Amino acid sequence: MNPSMFAKLDELFHQAMDLKPGERGAFLDAACGRNAEFRRFLEGLLANAGRPHDVFENSPTGVSPTSELSADEDMEVLVGQVLGKELEGSGERGYQIVRLLGRGGMGLVYLARQRNPERDVALKVIRPELATPTWVRRLRHEAQVLAILNHPGIAHFYEMGAENGPIKRHFYAMEYVDGLPFTGYATAHNLTCNARLELMGRVCEALQHAHDHGVIHRDLKPGNIIVDTTGQPKILDFGIARLTNTSIQATTMHTAPGQIFGTLQYMSPEQASGETASADVRSDVYALGVILFELLCGKLPHELREKQNWEAARIIREEEPTRLGSVDRSLRGDVETIVSKALERDPARRYWSAREMGEDIRRYLHHQPITARPPSTWYEVRKFASRNKTVVGFLAAILVIMASGLIWSLVLLARVKDRNARATKLAETFSDVLTFADPSQNPDTFTALEWLNAYSRQLDESFPDDIEVRARIGLKIGRGYIGIGEYVTGVTRMEEAYNAYMNAREYGPRHRDTLDALIRLANAKNFAEERIEALDAAALALSLGRQRGDAWDDPLSIRALSEMSRSLSRIEEWQKDALSMTLTAMRLAESNPDMDPDAKLDVMVNTVRVLTACHQTQDFNDLHDRLLSALTKRRPNDPINPNHSIHPRLAAEVYEFACVLVGQSEYDLAEPWLTVVMEYRLARFGEDHPEYLITLLSMGILRETQGRLELAQDRGHNARRRFFEAEELFRRYAAGTSNKWPGRPDKLAQPLCTLTRIGLRLGTVSLEDVQEVLDSTRDHLVDSNEKRANWLVTDGLCRLRSGHTLDAWRELDAAARILENANGADAIATKRTVQLRDQVRLLIEDFAVEPR
Repeated sequence: MNPSMFAKLDELFHQAMDLKPGERGAFLDAACGRNAEFRRFLEGLLANAGRPHDVFENSPTGVSPTSELSADEDMEVLVGQVLGKELEGSGERGYQIVRLLGRGGMGLVYLARQRNPERDVALKVIRPELATPTWVRRLRHEAQVLAILNHPGIAHFYEMGAENGPIKRHFYAMEYVDGLPFTGYATAHNLTCNARLELMGRVCEALQHAHDHGVIHRDLKPGNIIVDTTGQPKILDFGIARLTNTSIQATTMHTAPGQIFGTLQYMSPEQASGETASADVRSDVYALGVILFELLCGKLPHELREKQNWEAARIIREEEPTRLGSVDRSLRGDVETIVSKALERDPARRYWSAREMGEDIRRYLHHQPITARPPSTWYEVRKFASRNKTVVGFLAAILVIMASGLIWSLVLLARVKDRNARATKLAETFSDVLTFADPSQNPDTFTALEWLNAYSRQLDESFPDDIEVRARIGLKIGRGYIGIGEYVTGVTRMEEAYNAYMNAREYGPRHRDTLDALIRLANAKNFAEERIEALDAAALALSLGRQRGDAWDDPLSIRALSEMSRSLSRIEEWQKDALSMTLTAMRLAESNPDMDPDAKLDVMVNTVRVLTACHQTQDFNDLHDRLLSALTKRRPNDPINPNHSIHPRLAAEVYEFACVLVGQSEYDLAEPWLTVVMEYRLARFGEDHPEYLITLLSMGILRETQGRLELAQDRGHNARRRFFEAEELFRRYAAGTSNKWPGRPDKLAQPLCTLTRIGLRLGTVSLEDVQEVLDSTRDHLVDSNEKRANWLVTDGLCRLRSGHTLDAWRELDAAARILENANGADAIATKRTVQLRDQVRLLIEDFAVEPR
């Protein structure tokens, strides 16, 4: 193409950009006529209109690798014209071209040697035949942006110019960054999670410098952040940056309303909506959230592969991003909270600046409480309600029917169809594994895990294409994993089973077996404490069942109601409704003669859980007796502790109830229940089993708390007795944990820390021993608020005994704030966090009092 044709192309391009996408086809027909090559070129420009950064991208200087050049003969000719030569008209600062670093759609980037001062630089050059006013203006715009900024985390700008020779090349010189793209650097150097966070913290600092100077990047992505050979990340490619400083506003690159600029995968919802005026610094913060998500788990928060641009933009605008902890459970807690806050769809709920995000990252790395709070469960339920208006209507209908007494007059539906014979044999074999995987029947969790893994492999190898068998047996395997506490694997298997039912031709979304799988999936997600996901699944099952005509007292409807009540019981604002719902489900189950007895028991056990979560202690006692009687009649051969009348099926619920009583400071009421469970689990499983060890730990916490209360009431002798009992319990816990998980210091860190704290009170350990424990456990107690606070409390006591009162106060106060923040983020704090929070409060009030 000659220069006049390129000028015409530039003119038509801007005319087409002013049209709606649906109107461009007719315009191109009229403008291009039969010139297919011209139309193809123009369509290519329009397809990349939202990505002007493509001029120079994807290399250490923001361009494509040179390996892409071989297919472009015209480009090779252009490269050959300048390699080894000096840019004409560049004066005494002359630039000697060394090699081509890469190219984009309309530009080139060279590695060049500058004459004065002598240094390597990156030269960004617009192809001469494409040097239209629009692209020259964009090059000048990026150069001006870089000239404003001066930070080690941003590539430095040197100068801009143009050759005065026969071929006029517009260019600017900038710092040559020799390194790797952001995520690629982390992978190549196998960085730890903390090292990746530290790297992101430095990017936040650099970006904040840009924001402080009125520059919004608008196209942050891993390819535009290069980490050099010293480990310094540098932000590149400010080609579509927006300038907010009024003194330089006139040079800002403006965009038409509705025009989308940037890279979709890393784009904020407001950018994806084409709302360029509302895209402020928080849009860059959103992009940082996407990059950090990818940096930590290797995936993007939205699945956009093979999606058309319009569909990808809709997903970003309307759908919630994946939670980091659902991809990698080890990242749950503060790290997930930081990423989630950056990825809020509503800009008002995001970090207000890159500095704020970077400061939270630094707080986490220094074991300090972060300022971001997880979204409250009530907020998530409101979002659930907005997504499921029909289901929320069903909830209202439930309460109306309950009030009117009409629920007892509803009609029963047909029973479940006979099972398919192809899966019968494997299912019968697998029933033994389900029993084997039940902790109440088999104490050897690890052997059960081996069996489950073996059956999973057998299922995958024997029935790779049999959707129905994979659905039925996969569901059972998932239940087995849930039974031994392998929640992530269990949920995954059950999701696969549910999806298999959905995809089977003879089943589909409204088939009873599909709905049964969906309710079981909700149950599994409740066990995994994925409350909103569980609520979604149970509500969907109820909705689909009602659409197919199921009555309220249909067994599937009852079970769905029961699982929904369990999810809602953990949300303070919905606990009243959860109680009504669970009691209704239980009454419906008890009055339905056609409901499977085991399913009825499941509903009753769920009711126990809901009562426990809602702290309905009196109702719990009554229901426990009824449930114990029902279990004994249903399974007369199940072992029951003869001294304490505890049933294996109820051990977990009784333990939860005891923990609730501890959380309510009802220590005397909690002690007999906790003792019952501890003795049962010791006799049933042995002293090294996790079920017994966790009960032992809770009893140790209870004894320590009782000792502290005795101390506060000036009963020093009783206090010392309680502390000695607690110390013995923690020693037994540490010994059992060491035997069960040899070589796992992370498992021992928390009990050792607590044991040391008690020994410090009793004078049974030296300050040197305490400091040694603190040093060895510091790095193993950062994955939860409770563990970090526990460490801080022990460190505070050590400083107190050493006479460093002010430092002690700081540590104890930091622990208290961590726990207060944790409680504020979720209406129902975990039981042990509540216990530890109360301990910290009393320590801060009476820290100088010692047992006597």
